[in-house]
Amino acid sequence: MTSRLAVRCALLIIAVSAAAWAATGLGAEAKTGSGGFGSGADGVEKTAGTVVSTTTQSVDLKLSNGQITFHAVKRAKEILFTIGQLAPQDSVTITWTQKDGRKWIQKIEGRGTLDGVVTARTDAWVNVKPDNGDPQKFLFPWAGRSPEEVAKLDQKVAKKISRARVGDKARVTWEISDAKRVVDVKYLSKAPAEKSKSHTASPQAASHNRPPARRLLNQAKRIADH
Repeated sequence: MTSRLAVRCALLIIAVSAAAWAATGLGAEAKTGSGGFGSGADGVEKTAGTVVSTTTQSVDLKLSNGQITFHAVKRAKEILFTIGQLAPQDSVTITWTQKDGRKWIQKIEGRGTLDGVVTARTDAWVNVKPDNGDPQKFLFPWAGRSPEEVAKLDQKVAKKISRARVGDKARVTWEISDAKRVVDVKYLSKAPAEKSKSHTASPQAASHNRPPARRLLNQAKRIADH
């Protein structure tokens, strides 16, 4: 009886082990398998493509096999802000989940470069307008990825951006983390120099600064003639 019981226990252990191995193998296959729109685990998928267009709460991506629309919920303020920064032809990767027949954005990642003219700058962001397209807003980069570093701006890059003047032509390398941020900036050409406002005025300018005696005299003559 003892030997029979031992055999039964051994067979049971083997059966359980085989089932566990099969389940693990199938699970791994499901997690690493690829589909037409991306791959992932626990219902989370990733899709890489090129931005076609955006709305305040959606992004249309072009893939090699078609086009897909991804949506964002209103409370996802960070994602909505990033969507507002995206431009056609941006290469991005979207992490998403499926619910109610829609693909919902969980995260947006991407990296690229843009050549254009600086149209505005503050201490936190810079606007650059490409030759064909609307101005794009890029935020200054964080110092790093830890909570302490993210609380500070990268001063080295921020200093380079702070030299930008409206009208400068620049090449911006950008990356999306929590937003579209500058990784590096290279100035291709400087804005045309403004005419210096010298204290010594030109003869023409000086005539405008003097009391308009001649104009007053001409006006008086015209009045007398009438």
